[in-house]
Amino acid sequence: MLEKPFRRIDLKDETYLKNLILYIHKNPIQHGFVQKLADYPWSSYFSIISDKKSSIEKDKVLYQFDTKENFIDSHQQKTDIIAVEKWLNIKVV
Repeated sequence: MLEKPFRRIDLKDETYLKNLILYIHKNPIQHGFVQKLADYPWSSYFSIISDKKSSIEKDKVLYQFDTKENFIDSHQQKTDIIAVEKWLNIKVV
């Protein structure tokens, strides 16, 4: 169950959406829940890269990264989450 506070964010453009996807997937690492993405089983990351059927619109997500390989590579790159939070204009509570 989702707990408050949560809010909706207007998606400004495709670059914003791409960075938001990366931010969401990398957030458990940033906050110390896990050390690597593979250790966080609740992430949609694995459903997106899987060939199994899912309710996630994988093609729309992967389109933001051009290919599945770029999607995976983008998630393996080191990211300054604090800078991304500022760029996305996300206020961490």
